[in-house]
Amino acid sequence: MTSASGRRLSPIRVLAVLIIVGGLVALGYVGWQRGDRAVDRITAGASDTWFAPYADVTLVPSHAFEDAEASPAPRTVLGFVVPDRREPCTPTWGTNYDLDGAASELDLDRRIARVRERGGDVIISFGGAVNSELAVACTEQSALTSAYRSVVERYEASMIDLDIEAAALDDAAANRRRATAIRALQGEAPSDRPLHVWVTLPVTPDGLLSNGLAAVDEMLSAGVDLAGVNLMTMDFGGSKPDDMSMGEAASSALRATHAQLATAYREAGLRLSADQLWGRLGATPMIGRNDVEGEVFSLADASYLADFAEEVGLGRVSIWSANRDEQCGAQDGGGWQVLPTCSGVEQEPHQFTHRLLGELDGSPSVRTARPEALTEAGGRVGDDPQASPYPIWRRDRQYAEGEKVVWQRTVYEAKWWTRDDAPDEPAENEWDTPWRTVGPVLPSDGRGGEAADAASPPRWSGDAVYLRGDHVRHDGFLYEAKWRTQADEPELDPDLPNASAWTVVGRAVEDLPPLFERHPEWQAAISYARQDRVSLGGYVYEAQRANQGVRPEPTPSQPERAAWKVVGRRAG
Repeated sequence: MTSASGRRLSPIRVLAVLIIVGGLVALGYVGWQRGDRAVDRITAGASDTWFAPYADVTLVPSHAFEDAEASPAPRTVLGFVVPDRREPCTPTWGTNYDLDGAASELDLDRRIARVRERGGDVIISFGGAVNSELAVACTEQSALTSAYRSVVERYEASMIDLDIEAAALDDAAANRRRATAIRALQGEAPSDRPLHVWVTLPVTPDGLLSNGLAAVDEMLSAGVDLAGVNLMTMDFGGSKPDDMSMGEAASSALRATHAQLATAYREAGLRLSADQLWGRLGATPMIGRNDVEGEVFSLADASYLADFAEEVGLGRVSIWSANRDEQCGAQDGGGWQVLPTCSGVEQEPHQFTHRLLGELDGSPSVRTARPEALTEAGGRVGDDPQASPYPIWRRDRQYAEGEKVVWQRTVYEAKWWTRDDAPDEPAENEWDTPWRTVGPVLPSDGRGGEAADAASPPRWSGDAVYLRGDHVRHDGFLYEAKWRTQADEPELDPDLPNASAWTVVGRAVEDLPPLFERHPEWQAAISYARQDRVSLGGYVYEAQRANQGVRPEPTPSQPERAAWKVVGRRAG
């Protein structure tokens, strides 16, 4: 017998040993690489990738994107601006509201101003999957450019998002019109506040389809400076292998599109480095259940995507949608049901947002519009009903859930029944106050009353019958009937507003006499005696008692205690 020490190894055994050793070395290197990247993430500080969830503006119940408690992300992508069904060159929100209608019915302008007060911003998104897109429906080039411009100017947008999908992607003429319009708007933008443009496109794990690439090529050939291409990493269907997770499918799509964009930019005469291209890419998964049965973007997938975004320096990450970032309740009837108000997976409220926002805390390099400050330095300010969109808060009034008031030139909404709780009273916790801040009183709020003044409706009469929508003048204000009514006297601030047949729509300035005498301008430092008269804004006031530093208001919340009463309009 031959001893074991005297055996010779065959070539096959030597090869097997080398393969095993090589594999161990490779695994060690991969492990070291991953550990090294983890250390880099911990020590690198703030991320370059920014996060902004989409919010469906017209969905009911409304998502309070302006409220830090309900929407922790500092930026939100608001969708979707689409053409009116009858007037295709008129922009609307989801075909439900034109821009003025969204301001009055959704308080949209004010809510955007509130976001900016908090130091955040909004991104306006055009298009989407459900309705048509402006460039598809509006075929006249100058009218299309004007339509986009009206939205950008209305919301002082420094960044927009063009969500192009379905039939819109295959419309070559619409792609040209859109690119031409956007290039014109970028050319009009001031140099210190350029217009940043993202294009959002469907994708597969293998990258963009030919129609998506054509949309990008059209933008680049028109001279549009693209901030980036945002990929809808969702609803992959048969393009995703069964053993590939949604997070892995997203990273695969991003890598493939990165290579495609390198070619697209090069062919457009623009050479970008690999890092620059990653900075011009974004990903938007559909959190929880997707429309394709069996596809679920989980919290683990969110962590995977955040790690990948950090690793490559992705430009942005979004989610569809903030409206869905909570667990379903009784409304989930079982089966593969995809709802617009919940994710369909087990989660805490806003958990996807917190998971991504916690790791991706970068900021886009844009200059954000800031709302015009209406408050004055040096203390409290008065509220002018003529310039206020809602009744002035009164301490002796009861307010039901959902009622809105103005106090200190800020709009508040009651979260539950309340009385004698000042809206601006400091509260340690959000749940300690019955009021939610909606946003500031805007300069535009005063214009509705001015427009209504010109209508000159008849004076209210207790004998007349009024139908819904009828207008009357009464005690210096204009009112609109909410339903058929007779003998119900209009009141500026009724104790039970929901039961009142009238709503105030403006100031009837013709009911105040014009005063041609010159009166000194009110000054806070001067002491006034009873019956002294001053002018302020468009009105003349008379002191009802001695006072100093009390600003006159056209209609104070407690007129019987007010230091001033309005006696006429300033003439000349």
